[in-house]
Amino acid sequence: MANLFYAVFDGNLTADATFKQISDEKGVINFTLAHNFPTNKKDDEGKTIYEPQFYACTKWMNTGSEPTGLLENLKKGSRVTVEVQKIDISTTTQEEKKYTNINFIVSNIV
Repeated sequence: MANLFYAVFDGNLTADATFKQISDEKGVINFTLAHNFPTNKKDDEGKTIYEPQFYACTKWMNTGSEPTGLLENLKKGSRVTVEVQKIDISTTTQEEKKYTNINFIVSNIV
């Protein structure tokens, strides 16, 4: 049986989404979502403290032309829900510190 990974999450765009044409038949949209994640911490009034989580997202397109309709809806501050079926994990080292980057490969934008 194949492994299954499927996630749905929402958030607000931190900036306008960008489109890059890879070839005549391929393109990619990149954007970052911010989601306020509840913690176990409480403020002085006993209310839950939320901390932002940032999700780097990539949506591959089977077209080399810019999807203007979709990009018009992917503007800074817009609330977006995404479905993810794959993640891309990479590591880099800078000044002897190792960093892990997680990029969510989006299958659907709701």
